[in-house]
Amino acid sequence: MKIKWTKSASSSFDQTAEFIEEEWGIRSAQKFIKKVNRLLQILRKQPEIGKLEIKEKGIRAFVFSRQNTVFYRIREDKLILLKFFDNRQEPKKKPK
Repeated sequence: MKIKWTKSASSSFDQTAEFIEEEWGIRSAQKFIKKVNRLLQILRKQPEIGKLEIKEKGIRAFVFSRQNTVFYRIREDKLILLKFFDNRQEPKKKPK
């Protein structure tokens, strides 16, 4: 299955990696990036593993660390990444 990054997903991923690097250093940021890459390999093989958050829009969520959730949807043969969400943020900022 092909993975497509939206602008929002790319931006939120970059912001999270930068924040981790600033707060905890380059090694922690590299661990985060590796964790995301492993997650994408899993989602590529098992796209329906995430919890269906918004049924009407087909938006799924997968908590891949205590602090981070990825939101995505499945369209035909594509997995579309919508946003990387820091679970410590205001819940109102989740995709709708």
